[in-house]
Amino acid sequence: MRRSKFLQFLTAGLLTAALTATLSSELLAQGKPPFDVGAAAAGEQSYRTYCAACHGKTAKGDGPLAKDLKVPPANLTQIAKRHNGEYPFDMVVQTIDGRKSVAGHGTQEMPAWGQAFRTTDNEAQALERMKQLAHFLWSVQEKPQSP
Repeated sequence: MRRSKFLQFLTAGLLTAALTATLSSELLAQGKPPFDVGAAAAGEQSYRTYCAACHGKTAKGDGPLAKDLKVPPANLTQIAKRHNGEYPFDMVVQTIDGRKSVAGHGTQEMPAWGQAFRTTDNEAQALERMKQLAHFLWSVQEKPQSP
C-alpha cells in the first residue's frame, strides 16, 4: 500500500516536472521568458526613476512631462493589446535599449535608456536592468475585457 502511494506521488512529480520543462523550453524558444515577479519588482524601481515622468505612475502615458513632449508618450498598459494579446518581451527590451530600430515602434522619440544604463553598469547589468523594466511593464498590462 505504501509503495503504491509512493509510486503515484513519484509519477505525479515526474509528470509535473516534464510539463514544466516543456512549457519553459517552449517559452524560451519563442524568445519570451516566463514572467518573473522579482524582476518586475526591481523593474518598478527603475520605471519610477526613468520612465514615470513621461509615461506616468500608472504607465498610461500621462506623466507630468507628457504635455511638454511633441509626441505623446505611449500608454504602456496597452502593449499586449496592440500585439494581439501577446506581450512582446524581446521587442520591449529592444525598445528600452534603443540601439535597434524596432519595426512598428514609430519614431525614436523615447530616450535610449540602454546607453544611459551602460554609463554606470556593464553590458550584462544594463541588459538585466532593461529586462527587469520589461517584466515590470508585463505586470501592468491591461487585462482583456470579458464579453
